[in-house]
Amino acid sequence: MKKTTNRKNRPNPKKNRRRKPIPKLDSKREFLRHTVATLAYRGGKAVRDAPVGLADFKIGEKTRTPLEILRHIGDLLKWGRLLAQGVHK
Repeated sequence: MKKTTNRKNRPNPKKNRRRKPIPKLDSKREFLRHTVATLAYRGGKAVRDAPVGLADFKIGEKTRTPLEILRHIGDLLKWGRLLAQGVHK
């Protein structure tokens, strides 16, 4: 005869495990995280399904192309990361 066990009587290892509290981010770090996430989301949305020739599109002689603008934004983000790491050049 097979012995059956009641599910209610079984120990639940997940239930008895203590969870570590999630550390609260300070407001400056939280703001930075939100800003970078917003840039990534909106930037990705702006270039998704863009036509092939858009990168080199130029409105005028003294304006930047979309590719140059994205490179500039990348440079600014890299510079910001270096500042956050304490590298001041």
